[in-house]
Amino acid sequence: MEFLGALLAFAVVAGVVWLLWQFFAAVSSSAPGVKPQHSVKSPVPKRAAKVAGQLTVAQLAKQIRREHPNGLDAREFVDLCLSHGLEPQDVDRKIDQLEADARVKPERVNVDGLNIIDLTGLEPTRLRVRGTANYIRDSQRAKLIATQWLLIREPKNAHDVNAVAVHALDGRKVGFVSAGRAALMAPLLDQMDGDAYLVGGAGATPETIALHVDLPRIPQLREFAKR
Repeated sequence: MEFLGALLAFAVVAGVVWLLWQFFAAVSSSAPGVKPQHSVKSPVPKRAAKVAGQLTVAQLAKQIRREHPNGLDAREFVDLCLSHGLEPQDVDRKIDQLEADARVKPERVNVDGLNIIDLTGLEPTRLRVRGTANYIRDSQRAKLIATQWLLIREPKNAHDVNAVAVHALDGRKVGFVSAGRAALMAPLLDQMDGDAYLVGGAGATPETIALHVDLPRIPQLREFAKR
């Protein structure tokens, strides 16, 4: 009997020890600073979702140009973009576009009453209009679908006395004939008494916003000028 009593007492003590061990193990696993054996890490979003009150790409780009005309520190620029839920590269591209647009100086002539000489019947060479970025924004150029242009001489041009400007039919200047070509054309155009000269060409296409002008070949233009 004494043996059975001792065995029962041992079992009771062992059970109590096991319960205490389970209790302390549970407490330790939930204590601060102790990492559980199995944990799930919540995904961290790359940038905060855009919420009401945040700026658009265009709005933020305009604000940065207005408030930081000399530029913004790169780290501050990135943090500012992300705080509005925007990609920094998108804002940077928009700033470049705004700066390019700011350099545009639109010019227009009144075409009413001009003596326009038609040169579209002469054999042409298609060339790209030069300097378009100085006179028309890319967004406007992309919508400019044209098949004819007006050539207008600018003998008082401060940069080139042989300058030949290219205008849309509504009078908007879109650029110039290249300097080399203008040097050949200017003396011949000056022999005529026209205020402007009608030629063919091409405006923007789905593939490119480059503008092209059909310039008369020099031998044909020379013969025409003699008439």
